[in-house]
Amino acid sequence: MTPQQNTWVNNLLSLYQHSRTGNSENRGLTSEFARQTYIETRLDTNLLPAVINGQYQVVFLTGNPGDGKTAFLEKVFEQLNNSGAVIPHKDSAGWQVTHNQHTYTACYDASESSQGQSADARLRQLFQPFRGDTAPSNQQVVLVAINDGKLHSFFHLPEVNQEFHWLAKTVLEKAFQGFQRPDDRVVIVNLKERTLIDLELDIDNAENSLFDKLLWQFSEKSHWQICDTCSSQPHCPIWVNAKSFGWSDQAKQVRTRLKTLFTISHLRRQRHNTMRDIRSALAFVITSNLDCQAVHDGDPKELQTYRYFNAIFERAKDDALQEFSELDPARMGVAQLDRQLNVRFHQQQTPALITALLPNSVEVEEESRSEDDDAESWITHMRRQLFFEGREDRFATKLRGVTEVWELLPYRHFETFLNYLRHQDPTALRRKICRGISQTEGIPEVDIDGSHSKSHLLIRVTENVKEGLIVCKKLPADEFDVFIPNRDQPFLENLPERMVFKHRPTGIQCVLTLDIFEILLRMAEGQLPVSREQVAVLDELNDFKSRLHRYQTKDLLLLETNGQVHHVTQRQGKIIRQQREEGVTI
Repeated sequence: MTPQQNTWVNNLLSLYQHSRTGNSENRGLTSEFARQTYIETRLDTNLLPAVINGQYQVVFLTGNPGDGKTAFLEKVFEQLNNSGAVIPHKDSAGWQVTHNQHTYTACYDASESSQGQSADARLRQLFQPFRGDTAPSNQQVVLVAINDGKLHSFFHLPEVNQEFHWLAKTVLEKAFQGFQRPDDRVVIVNLKERTLIDLELDIDNAENSLFDKLLWQFSEKSHWQICDTCSSQPHCPIWVNAKSFGWSDQAKQVRTRLKTLFTISHLRRQRHNTMRDIRSALAFVITSNLDCQAVHDGDPKELQTYRYFNAIFERAKDDALQEFSELDPARMGVAQLDRQLNVRFHQQQTPALITALLPNSVEVEEESRSEDDDAESWITHMRRQLFFEGREDRFATKLRGVTEVWELLPYRHFETFLNYLRHQDPTALRRKICRGISQTEGIPEVDIDGSHSKSHLLIRVTENVKEGLIVCKKLPADEFDVFIPNRDQPFLENLPERMVFKHRPTGIQCVLTLDIFEILLRMAEGQLPVSREQVAVLDELNDFKSRLHRYQTKDLLLLETNGQVHHVTQRQGKIIRQQREEGVTI
């Protein structure tokens, strides 16, 4: 066999934002590869037919660069062109098409100036058919890609509001006041609300999310057949990565584990991944930013550090993957596991462990381990590979300190959060959340009126250290609701991604992201925040607790360091104090 060059590798590299060969393929639909790997979305199935049929007169696509605004506008153009439309104009800024007595005009980026014309001037020219106080009856259709900041500032201009009063009023109501009319001829689609993953982690070959479809497409076996005749295949990490996700015996599990990391990243809500971000990230996951020539010229042993389970935690410069460093299975403190792996390494017992726990792993030829090999590096790599490829049903009998794969991640309650987002009634959580929030106030578990303190949310009012007394408000847990906001949108893939904890009598509420949920449930179990990161996350609850602190209530709780609990309440103009003995330590 001889060294081969797989053009699919080069195509994937062109998607990666920090590619060694350039990233020409990560914008729009400018090439055959971009069109071949385009994933159909709800924009294509739901919005595009409505646009072609003239149902809407003005379509705004807002979002971040890379969200797919330009790609969709090019799909609209392609559909019109295939339907026999007349094309009087098309350039890098947009296009104009006439079809079935309608004139369609598209602007790829209305937030920027073009050809000496300012952004505001371009927008005023685009919207000339919609001047006036009432909805026009003409056959004009305008499609505009624009960032939401520009959308807001443009239609707040007094002269714009006066000249395009109907359009300005409609846009401001729909985009910034949440007012919707089902028969409007104006539609605003905020692509920042689109989610590229779903909550079904147990994926198979009939995946539904955009993430699943992209990963399946990039690693599909037909793109890698040339590698079977390549002399570098035995030590090629690109081929191993592709096979691990595409057609190996454990491919379903490996895809599921990777999707888990992306799902956690999404539910943390610290960043918004665009379509461009995900395409770039998955291109790196498979190629590790290597091309075929780098593999042919590389040291076989060094190349093994480019396997996906190491590269995504150590080598990724991609924005969507850098957050994974906080989710690295090698960072979790499991002392028993580390001691076990260290002993196995030094006693030359690693092959038996690998056979037992990684029986389906895609192996590559590599040099035998030398005495200079680093045990710490090997343990780091093994923990990562166990997360992705390990036989979880054997963890309990073969590993120490770990019985399931989730224990290799920093989220103990991730599955619980996921199950409530999917289908479980979150009402059952409110007592745990109340206890967790009370714990953030430094208030211990106490017996309140003969019931556990989880039956109330306790908010610290004041503390007298000298007198050894804490005064706090007590709010019954039954006054709180926990619910999942409805995010269903006709033109976007989305999913429930957070809970809302709401005090029913006042309407005071807070959002529970995965991070807040995780910490509150741990604190409900008795744990205190121990890291800067946890304290920073809990700071997001400060406004919620401050507003509850200002809420007038007739019931207070007094806690003494000697364990005495006093209930103070106001009834019929009288202040009543009740004392209850309780062995608590404050």
